[in-house]
Order: sequence, then C-alpha cells, then structure tokens
Amino acid sequence: MIMPMQLSLLVSWIGVATAQVQRSFTLPSHSPTIIYKPYSDTSSPALGWAIWTSRQGFNKDPGETAEGDILHVSSQAGASFALSFYGSGIRLLGTSNSTFQLILDNHEVPVTPAEDTLFSIDSLEEMDHTLVLTVTDEDETLHLGFESAVITSSSPALLESSIYPSFSSDVSYSGDWTPKSIPQGTWQQTTQYQASVSLTFRSARAIAIHSPTQLRVRLLTSLSVHHWTYGIELDGKAVLPPAGASAFNASTFYLIRDSILFYKDNLDFSSEHTIKFIHLANENFWSSTFTSFEVWEVDSSTTTGSPNDTSPTSSTTAAGSKTGLSIGAYVGIGVGVFALFALLFCVTWFSLRHRKRRLQPQLDGSPVFTSDTGLPPPTSPFFTHTATAGPRDSFGTSVPPALTQTYSPTHSKSDRLRAGYITAVPEQMHLQGSPPTPGSGASVTEGGGAITEELRRFNLAPPPAYHGVANGVTNNG
Repeated sequence: MIMPMQLSLLVSWIGVATAQVQRSFTLPSHSPTIIYKPYSDTSSPALGWAIWTSRQGFNKDPGETAEGDILHVSSQAGASFALSFYGSGIRLLGTSNSTFQLILDNHEVPVTPAEDTLFSIDSLEEMDHTLVLTVTDEDETLHLGFESAVITSSSPALLESSIYPSFSSDVSYSGDWTPKSIPQGTWQQTTQYQASVSLTFRSARAIAIHSPTQLRVRLLTSLSVHHWTYGIELDGKAVLPPAGASAFNASTFYLIRDSILFYKDNLDFSSEHTIKFIHLANENFWSSTFTSFEVWEVDSSTTTGSPNDTSPTSSTTAAGSKTGLSIGAYVGIGVGVFALFALLFCVTWFSLRHRKRRLQPQLDGSPVFTSDTGLPPPTSPFFTHTATAGPRDSFGTSVPPALTQTYSPTHSKSDRLRAGYITAVPEQMHLQGSPPTPGSGASVTEGGGAITEELRRFNLAPPPAYHGVANGVTNNG
C-alpha cells in the first residue's frame, strides 16, 4: 500500500520529468548581431559608442588585443543599440549614471537600473522580440556602459551542442578560402567578394557561428581592423539585422578574442536547415574569417513535449555525425535509474517507519529538483578585480596605472550611479558604421583622417568606406 506521503513523492518525481527547464544564452555587447547607432566603435563615447575594457580603457592603437571585461560605452544623447531575440526573458548587464529609454516590441517600458543591471524582465511570452535602448541624457560627462544580454528560454528536453569546425567534411565552401592555423587551432580566411561557407543540418533547435577569435588566442594585430561586412542566409533566405540594417559589421578597433557572428533559436528540429555565412566586402583590404558552426541538437530520447519547445544548453559534444546512444540518452538513463532507486529506498524507509509507529517527517510535496534558470549571479562578472595594480574606478575594476591621469569621476547625483570614464575627447576616429554621405551636410573626411593615419602607421590601406557608403550598408554596427 502506497501512503499519501509516498504518493506525493512519486508525483514530485513525475513533475520533474515534465517540467519546463529554463536555459540561458549570453550575447556579448561586441557581437555584430547587436546594431549600434550612430557608430558602434569610435575613439570617444561622446561620438557614439566606444569599446572600453577593464584593462586598457578606450582603444588607442587599432588592432590591440582587448584584455579584461568588455563594454560598449556612450555619453551621446540619441546613441542607441538594437537587438532581436527569441525567449521569455532578457537581462541587460551594464551600469549607467545617465538616463535612457527602452523600447520592447515597439512599446516603451519602465526601467529601474540596479548596480550591474540596466534592465531585466522574465515574464515575456516565449516568442521573437526586439529591444532598442537609447541614451537620452544631454550631459556628456555621464555615461552608459553595456556588457551583455542574457536571454532565457524554456526547454523540456536535453540538447546536445555539436561543433562543426572549419575543416569538417560537413562544412561546404564557395569561393577562395585560405586555411590558417596556430598551435591552438585552425580557421579559414577569405577576401573574395561573396565567398561563402555553409552547413546543412537537421534535428536542431539553435545554431551559432564563431569567428577565429573564439580560439581565445592572440592573432595578427591588424585582423580586427581588416574586418568589415558579412551576410547570413538561413534556408535560402537572407537574415537581416534589426533596426533597418542591411548587413552585419565585424569591424572593431580592438581585436576581440570572443565573437559570436550569428545566433538563431527556435528552429524546427523536424526539418532540414542550411546556414550560410557570406563575405560582403568587395575590396581585398577587407577579410572574413570562419572557425566553426555550433548546432544545438534535440535529443529525441528525452523529449517529453513539443519539439519546438526546446532551448540550447551549454553541453558540448564532438562534431559531425553521431552513433549509438547520445550523451543526453545516457544522462536520461542515469537520472531514471537514480530516481527509481531513490523511490524504492523512500518507499521501504517510510514503510518501516510506519510499521514501527514512529513519527514520520513532514514533507511539503515540492519537486525534488528545481531547474536552474541559468541567470548570472547578482554581481556581474565585469565587477571582478581584473588587474594586479592601479586604482579602482567606479565600476569596481582596476584602471591601468598608465591611464589613471585620464580618468576622473563624474559629478554625483543622488539617484544615479557614477561611471568614471575618460572625460577628455581624443582625436575623432570612426571605424564602424555608415560614413557621412556626399550632400548630407557632414564632412566625409572629418572622422576619417585620424583612422587613415592610424592605418598608415600599421602599413594598412585606408578603408574605402570613408569615401562613401560601402556596399550599400546603412547600419552602424
């Protein structure tokens, strides 16, 4: 005979098997899938957006490897960024002592920034969403810093992450690609206009494309300033960035060691898909590099709900085809065996205690296991002390000693945080985004002179974008 308490425990175990499990995906601020306006990388936050690192501050030498935590910073009223995502929640990590507006799915939403969070919501309908953040403060001594977006979605099934590297036989190339290698890994590089790389796959929920910087090693110092625009096709259809952009832009002054070129969730795992990465710059000065495709595949042995109600996890497996039982299957079997033994043990234990007429412990009937939301802890990683010397700025990170004279705290306001970014505006440089067009009333060479000199110092040709709009690109990120 099963006692009520034993039945409650059994229901709890069944509930574990059918409950939705939340999973998260972190999109860094430097991913080209996020569109910045008016510029995504400049020499000063007063000119649009500038990349700032916890080790070096703002960039002074194009091609320098970014060290420490990376943020996009702006103090310009009207500067904005936009991103599209699929999920039920999103958290924007960063900090600000300036005011800003946030539009979610074409509706303005109230914002109450915390120490390390610009905005957070976890009650959205699980679907596609678009978010736009705009700086509204006219005071250029106040700054907003954006680090990453943590996107949450639900999954009733285990998912397996498969890596398809550049040398995989499953990866197809079109055009001229040159293999590159270092002891830590290999990648492919091209300068040919419309050269592409593609992958066909099925039984998958999500996919991501990585650049060679995902190897977490130092590459050529000129690699980042050589990058420009690229396109994505999914199942034969062009994937456009948000905010009216016509192409993705991979150029930065810093060499960024981690880069997610594209990410897509909520794929129909019952269908076959083809993803294509296309180099769009039409001059040899610009290059595109490719390291791997990452595909999150649904483990059918653990699926308990609708195929499209799944989401990627952080597990990783070998690339290519699989044989035998998957890792998810082994995990499912292990969990099932453990649950069975635990249930038998509990039934036996409760029966013995009942026979001895001893007082049974109180149980609340809550699930034995609770799913982890995957959200980061209350303190963001970029508040960690990342340097060995130098005074700490208001973000809590350490400022390099060589740059301390250029940092000064902003004036305090009772209802705002302090930023403490560089307040002096260096010589103007714009690498990303649309340059001024003839007849617009703006000087075409105003922002190009400094970067041209920088490129000459590195023996690089000046970017053609400073003489007009490159490839019809209308985005700034």
